[in-house]
Amino acid sequence: MHVAAVDTARAITKAAEARKRAVWAMTEQARLDTRPYVPRVSGDLMSSADAESVPDKGLLVWGSFAVPYARRQYYEFPKKSKQRHPLATMEWFAVSKGANGLKWERTAKREYRKAMKG
Repeated sequence: MHVAAVDTARAITKAAEARKRAVWAMTEQARLDTRPYVPRVSGDLMSSADAESVPDKGLLVWGSFAVPYARRQYYEFPKKSKQRHPLATMEWFAVSKGANGLKWERTAKREYRKAMKG
């Protein structure tokens, strides 16, 4: 059998949509899994990820103009809120990635496969 022409536009569109869903799912899972490691006193720092992140683009952000101390907390104050939140640590995303990175990868793969089947 010989195929004269193949229209790949639909497959390319479907793969791009599946990738978007996988990135969103992985980013949201990473945000949820990282919450226990984020230092918490008032909750502003932790909730800033809900407001500032862009899961569609795979972007997680802790800190904003409302939470200007986020950078210093991430790099300089590792034990400041340990009394209230025992898993809190500096470089909370790196710690969470070490503990959950494979889970995030599985989440992305699962969502991609699911989107490609549908």
